[in-house]
Amino acid sequence: MCLKKVFLLVLIVSSLNLLNGCGIKCTLKNNDLNNQKHLRVINYNVLEGFINDLDRETKVAQWLNEKDPDVIAFEELNEFTEDYLKDLAQSWGHKYVVMLKTDGYPTGLTSKKPITDIKRILTGMHHGLLQCKTGGINYFVVHLSPFDYKLRQSEAGIILKEVKALLEKGEQSIVLGDFNSLSAIDAQYYKKNNTVEHFRTQDEKRKLNNLNNGELDFTVLKMFEDAGLTDVVKKYYKDKQTQVSYGTSLILNLDEPEDVQRRIRIDYIMVSPGLAAESQFAYVENDNNITGDLSDHYPVIADFNLQ
Repeated sequence: MCLKKVFLLVLIVSSLNLLNGCGIKCTLKNNDLNNQKHLRVINYNVLEGFINDLDRETKVAQWLNEKDPDVIAFEELNEFTEDYLKDLAQSWGHKYVVMLKTDGYPTGLTSKKPITDIKRILTGMHHGLLQCKTGGINYFVVHLSPFDYKLRQSEAGIILKEVKALLEKGEQSIVLGDFNSLSAIDAQYYKKNNTVEHFRTQDEKRKLNNLNNGELDFTVLKMFEDAGLTDVVKKYYKDKQTQVSYGTSLILNLDEPEDVQRRIRIDYIMVSPGLAAESQFAYVENDNNITGDLSDHYPVIADFNLQ
């Protein structure tokens, strides 16, 4: 890790520690001592480890600190080590971290509470599956193949085998991450923007296999829903209004129709029935004035009021 990055990390942590003096922290934090049963979970694909953009990394750390989540799942922690993630996580108040791996496109998870029951599955997975437990809930951090819907189906089968085993024991689980998969609830949005044309062009140009018989594929998300998991953002949709999670102003010209075709929802927080019943709200923070310049993905946020 370069000295410049280490130095900036020290500045990030120091500046946020100053910001979080009790007069500010005790007033602004969501999860105070009077609301201990509240659970906030965030998922965030941070674009190849912030692409070594330390300013962007600082802004993300500040935004996470303001949101005060209990658990964060990350995708694309490229060039991160677990020690570096642990140091960075201090800036948003998390003492505990775990990473899937340190090569390629790693996933990771940070938490306010100890992380146990860690399991890493790489065989049969494009990027791998990180499974762990924190605060009494099982988490599955996923980053499915961006290239082939059949591989995503296979990956979903591997993940669901693990999830179902825990559900049969009566344990609560959250599957979250970059699924690189579309939901049928958003079909009208994709039809309006002719999204299938973008995928058709990419499949032909790059020899990919994302379309299913020439059509958008919704089978992967359906596998998770058929297993009893709830897409919590979908639960709070108003008039089926799609909340895109990929295609920010950082990488796209949102005034160009061809770029709008690329704006899709592929990041999800899927929860077991007990957690679905206790969810308070969930949404994608896709306001470009807030998170548009931080990654190519927008973060997904879900709140629960645990009984």
